[in-house]
Amino acid sequence: VQKDNVFDDRPEFAEKYLVTGANMEEIKYALKPEVIDFLKHKKNWSMEGAGPHLIIYQKSRRPRINELLPFYRQGAQVCRWMLFSDRNDYV
Repeated sequence: VQKDNVFDDRPEFAEKYLVTGANMEEIKYALKPEVIDFLKHKKNWSMEGAGPHLIIYQKSRRPRINELLPFYRQGAQVCRWMLFSDRNDYV
């Protein structure tokens, strides 16, 4: 597993998130600018991926029932950006 400082030019993101993985090029490609800009404003969000699976969650917190749908929608938007956005500063 590698840790890369490729996001040092985005300090608001880099100070909140540790990015590690076996293939940093794929991770850099997936973390589009829209994703980075979105996540830098969130607290305690985590994302983990393996193969075709991605999980997004908030550390140490269970959402209230009225927060579930908005959280789901935000997570779905992050996934759409990762899959379909052509913007990428790193590739």
